[in-house]
Amino acid sequence: MDRSALLQLIEEEGIHTGNQRGYHILWNSAYQGLICFGPMNGKQQTIVLLEEWVPDCRELSYEKSLQELALRYFTARGWATVQDFAWWAGITLTDARRGLETVKNDLQSADINGSEYWMSTDQLARADEDSSGVYLLPGYDEYILGYKDRSAVLEPEKAPLIVPGNNGVFLPMIVVGGQVMGTWKRTIKKKGIEMVIHPFGELRKAEEAVFKAAEKYAAFIGLPILNLSVKRTT
Repeated sequence: MDRSALLQLIEEEGIHTGNQRGYHILWNSAYQGLICFGPMNGKQQTIVLLEEWVPDCRELSYEKSLQELALRYFTARGWATVQDFAWWAGITLTDARRGLETVKNDLQSADINGSEYWMSTDQLARADEDSSGVYLLPGYDEYILGYKDRSAVLEPEKAPLIVPGNNGVFLPMIVVGGQVMGTWKRTIKKKGIEMVIHPFGELRKAEEAVFKAAEKYAAFIGLPILNLSVKRTT
């Protein structure tokens, strides 16, 4: 059911949904495991019953849940600390350590600048292959949001440039050789896409690769690029 239609049904039951109240009701229903997001209906977000959408769910003990969460977190990322895991999952550092302890045999560790980092063996084998690419990432991407400490991929003094105003709204990012090197913006029009690249500095040799990444994005959307410009962020 479309989200707007569901909110209307709630309203018809005498439950006021204005002033963001309806969205909080939906959030709480999802948090309690009653509903979740379903497929998009055009531009409308649909809501489905969780028990119908995920019929074969597993019931895990708290310890098993920590183990599963830790394994999924560390195997889906590059090097990360237990502090990163605790921050991302919204759990205590004690519970994060309990979860990590149960999956250490499936991970590799390394001491980096005096801190202990963890990564899955499979991810470590592929790290060098992935580190030289150029990517146009969305704003709310796990490449940034997956870590409490983001200094490995983003210079701390450049961090405000991807969250202007420090309002929690992350801009889409340009990643070159593993480092966040700028932001980008696209405007979709009827006949195609207008794109603006905002590098933090000179792209130099990477500029052509960034343009190719933009072309790949346009091909994915299925629209031609009407205009592609570069405006350095200051």
